Amino acid sequence: MFATWNPPYPVNNAVFEVSNTPAYSGINGKLWLERGGVYVLANIRGGGEFGPAWHEAGLKTKRQRIYDDFAAVGQDLVTRQITSPHRLGITGDSNGGLLMGVEFTQHRKCGMRSSLEYLY
Repeated sequence: MFATWNPPYPVNNAVFEVSNTPAYSGINGKLWLERGGVYVLANIRGGGEFGPAWHEAGLKTKRQRIYDDFAAVGQDLVTRQITSPHRLGITGDSNGGLLMGVEFTQHRKCGMRSSLEYLY
């Protein structure tokens, strides 16, 4: 997930064939969107949104594709001037937390900010 102010708030968990589909959240709507934030759901390879082939396209030796897909979404938000690198933020939990760690390691030049959430 991405966030900007007009922060985009990007979200993704691309793993285990879990589908992240668009849905309205009263909390996100009231606390984020009404204050000018942008909510972005990045359906990158590895998730279950587009069937088994989409999921398998991000497994094992193809795992780097997931990280590159997510970075490409962030770059597109900057290119389209929806946000700027210093306003781009990401959040994730579980495997999404791993994704965030990889993004900060491999794509530091994007200037992303994060919010780590751990759910047990």
